[in-house]
Amino acid sequence: MVQYGQNYTDTFSWIHNNHSIKIGVRLLRSPTENINTSNYIPSYTFNDVLSFVNDKPLQMTRWSTLLRNADNRQSAFAKGRLCATFIQDDWKVRAQPDH
Repeated sequence: MVQYGQNYTDTFSWIHNNHSIKIGVRLLRSPTENINTSNYIPSYTFNDVLSFVNDKPLQMTRWSTLLRNADNRQSAFAKGRLCATFIQDDWKVRAQPDH
């Protein structure tokens, strides 16, 4: 599986009289490529229905290979993008006195 992404975050703060204002943004880009064999999901064998209900398999089998050019490969590509912003104003009843 190959995963990578870019994440950009920035916050701006400004204090004026009795207000403390923060403005921020976050940009996230995360494309992902999964390369698996066709037998990536394992096969389970159970003794009986009660073993199945209790999630106690007798055997689990899965064929896999590490060869780069293996047959029966399946590939999935997913893109995700996120943009989030916020504005926060902390207001006090009285401004802080200058000393």
